[in-house]
Amino acid sequence: MSTISSALPGEERWLLPEGVEELLPDQAARVEAMRRELLDLYGRWGYELVIPPLIEYTESLLIGLGRDLERQTFRLTDQLSGRMLGIRPDITPQAARIDAHSLRREGPVRLCYAGSVLHTRARSPFASRCPIQLGAELYGDASLDADIEVLGLMLETLGRSGVARGYAGPRSCGDISCADGRHGTCRGRASCAVRGSAGQVQRGDQRDRR
Repeated sequence: MSTISSALPGEERWLLPEGVEELLPDQAARVEAMRRELLDLYGRWGYELVIPPLIEYTESLLIGLGRDLERQTFRLTDQLSGRMLGIRPDITPQAARIDAHSLRREGPVRLCYAGSVLHTRARSPFASRCPIQLGAELYGDASLDADIEVLGLMLETLGRSGVARGYAGPRSCGDISCADGRHGTCRGRASCAVRGSAGQVQRGDQRDRR
C-alpha cells in the first residue's frame, strides 16, 4: 500500500503545513538569544521559571478559555486512557493552573515561561500557527502596585525586544495588544506576554481581578 507522502511528486513531500515554519541557524540563534535575555530579565525581577506540558486533558486545558481559543485548540484521543487531549494554544491558563493546583502557595506568586503553542488557524493572514509564547505572571496580588510592577516589566520587555511602536489603551496598536485574561483557576493576576515567530511578534499586557 502506497502512502500519501510517497505519492507526492518531487519536493512537495517535504513542504511544511501552511502557517508552520522552521527556524534555520541564524533565525534560531536570534530567537534563542532573545528568549534567554527575557527569561534572565524576569528572573532578576523575581519571577520563577515553569515549563508546562505541551499537551493536557481538555478538561483542565480549556477551563476558562474563550471560544476563540477553544476553536484554536488541536484535539486528539489519548491512546492510553481514551480521554480527550488538547495541544496548548496558550500557556497563560497552564501557568494559572500551576499556581492554583500545583504550587498552592499563600501570597503573591511570580511565574514566567517560554515555549511553543499550536493554533488550528493563524490569527492573521501572515501569522504563524506555531508561535513561541513567552510571559510573566503575578498571582495573588490584586493591588495597584502589582499592576505597576507588571507594566514596568512589560515596558522593559518591549524595549529589549526592539519594539518601536507605543502602547495605546485596551485595544490593539500595531504589534501590541491588551486583553482581559480571565481564567477559571486564577487568583488576582497581572501578566505580561509575548507571542510570535521569528518574523512577527504579538505582545500583550493582561490583567485579571477576581
